[in-house]
Amino acid sequence: MNIKILGTRAKIEASAKAYYNHSGYLIDDIILIDLGEAKFLKEKHEAIVFTHFHPDHAYLVFDQTIFKPTVPHYGPEKNKLVPE
Repeated sequence: MNIKILGTRAKIEASAKAYYNHSGYLIDDIILIDLGEAKFLKEKHEAIVFTHFHPDHAYLVFDQTIFKPTVPHYGPEKNKLVPE
């Protein structure tokens, strides 16, 4: 298994260059875990898993963007910003 860490920062001021992005991990280049930054959608992936809908794990909650996924997506509960 290959895990690429895209970001680990919570919704706080960035204090280190390596920890600038909000939460996101790419597993084996196909499964995106959390979507803390819109730019993570540029990564190639086949599915998205939201661990929970806090803004640092799902950027769309913070800016109220309606997420229109092009791949299967999963989350722990329904959210009006993530259509089924």
